[in-house]
Amino acid sequence: SRVPAVPLDALRPHLREDLGAEPEEVFAWFDTTPLAAASIAQVHRARLVPAEAVAVKVQRPGAQQAMAQDIEISRSVVRIVSKFVNTDQFVDLHGVVEELWTSFREETNFLAEAKNLNDFYEFHKSVHGVTCPKSYLDLCTEHVVVMDYVDGISIADPEHLVAEGYDLEKIGAAIVEDYSTQVLDDGFFHADPHAGNIILKDGIVYFIDLGMVGRMSSH
Repeated sequence: SRVPAVPLDALRPHLREDLGAEPEEVFAWFDTTPLAAASIAQVHRARLVPAEAVAVKVQRPGAQQAMAQDIEISRSVVRIVSKFVNTDQFVDLHGVVEELWTSFREETNFLAEAKNLNDFYEFHKSVHGVTCPKSYLDLCTEHVVVMDYVDGISIADPEHLVAEGYDLEKIGAAIVEDYSTQVLDDGFFHADPHAGNIILKDGIVYFIDLGMVGRMSSH
């Protein structure tokens, strides 16, 4: 979550291609300074007409190519190691690498993430105190997600939560109970629930970054 940001000029060709116009033409306001940057994407604040605050998640140029190259290197290493060590005795390295590749392809298809956000939101419509940002599907593409902007406190910052009057035990209980419901009842769950992906605003828990989700069959 603390990766150096890509200058907007480097992103503009990709934004034009995905949005069909310059970001300043699509949005009523677009912040050229990113709010946050991570390994796959960075996020810019923006506003739609009439005045909805949104977060625009833009995939970093070359992210897919770099990761694909890393995974291909991993495949080569596994092929070599497997000639000398029976890796299946302790871990299926072939399976691990292919699972990484599958997860990566899902995480870099932002249109899938946009749909995941809306599915998660629908599952939580009747849940008190837990939700996620909604996406604006008509503006989302494979490389860009436009979603509600939520300015909250990450659970990675418990001191800030306590200072704002939150009860950490109640927060923890709410998250665990909801996550159990996601897995055992909904069969649709957030598959990357690290502390940076769970924030609180006005007493409500928000799961963010639905790039990776899990699905359980009824069986």
